[in-house]
Amino acid sequence: RPRGPYVGGVRAWYLVRADLRRRWPGALLLGVFIGLAGAVVVTGLSGARRGPAAFDAFDAAFPPPDVSAFSADPADLDLVQETVDGTPGVEDWFTASFVGLGEVGPDGTIDGAFGGVLPIDLGTGADLARFLDGAAPVGPFEFAVNEPVARRLSLAPGDRLPLAVYGAAQIDLVGNGRQVAPSHGIRDFTVSGIFRLPADLKFRAGSIDDVEGETVLWSSALWDRYDGDLANYGVGVIVVVGPGVGAEGVVDSLTADLGGRVFIQQGDDSADIAPIARIVDLQSTALLVAVGVLAVVALALGLQALSRQLAGLGLGNPVLGALGVDRRSSGTAAGLWAGIVGLGAVPVLVGGSLVGSLIMPIGVAARADFSTGMTLDGPV
Repeated sequence: RPRGPYVGGVRAWYLVRADLRRRWPGALLLGVFIGLAGAVVVTGLSGARRGPAAFDAFDAAFPPPDVSAFSADPADLDLVQETVDGTPGVEDWFTASFVGLGEVGPDGTIDGAFGGVLPIDLGTGADLARFLDGAAPVGPFEFAVNEPVARRLSLAPGDRLPLAVYGAAQIDLVGNGRQVAPSHGIRDFTVSGIFRLPADLKFRAGSIDDVEGETVLWSSALWDRYDGDLANYGVGVIVVVGPGVGAEGVVDSLTADLGGRVFIQQGDDSADIAPIARIVDLQSTALLVAVGVLAVVALALGLQALSRQLAGLGLGNPVLGALGVDRRSSGTAAGLWAGIVGLGAVPVLVGGSLVGSLIMPIGVAARADFSTGMTLDGPV
């Protein structure tokens, strides 16, 4: 019989090793079960935390416009931009124009038009869309689309798509669905990125959706390329007022400087997102309750299975007692056995929770979340 200070540990290790030779499939299956159950619980816990945070980030990403200035004549655009840029209290600005470019079918015919598409001209770096894949358009023949457009046309960053470029004089014809030859011909545009802009969650000026929820972003270089001669529904400069500055003062300043040549209005912050936020919280709470129940059930089943596996290592077994297995050896063996099962469960738990994070958060928050892909929630 082994002697010395590590008698119990040495005896326990030989006991566990002999037991694992006989029952290693049971240990492996138990570890996988614990790992999978833990992965589901961890995925749900992190998803419940991620839901409200995702919607808060979405809400902060699309603040209401502070001031809007729309010029009746596109020729006044440069003057409006210069005036806005030099007005005290203006922190940022961008130019938006709703234009129409035609979709060209495989046979070269113009099948339809991107109605209400949005070109963006950035002032000092405003970022209106959050990109899931790719980036904002830069060149004149680049454009970015939101997810509904990408799904309908099976687009990915780097793809090319022919579009008909209409002139400003053709806007009424295009808007009425008339088939006209585009004055600027047909050009191949490159998809620069896919972005998330679900305007039905929170409509903001500067984002426009048609009935299908489709939105397209163009580079301001497209406008410059044709010197403003694009079929458009008006050009507006959206103004972001700095913190601590009243929007009313900026409106008064712009009105005094631009006179009646530009329609100027203060932004409307009447969009009530509280109901949607409550839905997100309710869905996250339901997820939390569900994984809590699962955790209790999985823990009970796991402990029951583990106790059955450890029964053969416990006290009261006459054969093990005759071999000198005492309480210390039995306890050490049980800990070693459970530790081995746990070591097998940990990779399954971590790997499974990373894969599970691809489907989190759930519900409404999933449509608002910008950080798609695998995520690791350290605290959880």
